[in-house]
Amino acid sequence: MLLPDRLSDIIDADDYEYPRTASCFADKTYDLSGSSRFIYGVEAVKQAVYKALKTQRFRHEVYSTDYGLEFGDLCGCDPEFVCIELERRIKDALSTDSRITDVSGFRFETLKSSSGGGSVVLATFTVSADSDSFVFQHEIDLGQ
Repeated sequence: MLLPDRLSDIIDADDYEYPRTASCFADKTYDLSGSSRFIYGVEAVKQAVYKALKTQRFRHEVYSTDYGLEFGDLCGCDPEFVCIELERRIKDALSTDSRITDVSGFRFETLKSSSGGGSVVLATFTVSADSDSFVFQHEIDLGQ
C-alpha cells in the first residue's frame, strides 16, 4: 500500500472548512439519562440545574470557576447555618445560566442521613426560566 509523503498531499489545509461545533450545538442539550436525544426548554434547564448543583465548584479543572456549587466546607457544620448559606450558594451557582431568571421560595428540612448518624439538608425551591418555572429539590449530606 502506498502512503502519501505529506498530509498536504491528501488535504489542502487552506481549503478545508472546519466544523463550527460551538455554533451548531449552542442551543442543543443532550439528555444525560442515557438516550442519545436532545432536550429543549424547561427539561434542558432542569438538567442544567441538576448538573450545576451536583458539581462541586473549584474541584474539576474542566469547568470554569463560575460553575458548580460550593458545598464541601458545609459538611460537619450546624444545619441552621447550612440552610442560611445554601440559599445564597444555590442562587450564586444558578446565576451563571442566562436562561434562569429567578430562584426563590426556599424551604429547608433537616433529616437524619440514611447512611449513618449524620444529617441531610433538603432544599426545595422554585426556579423561573424564560416563560416557565418549576420546583426543584436538592439534598446536601452534612456527614455529621
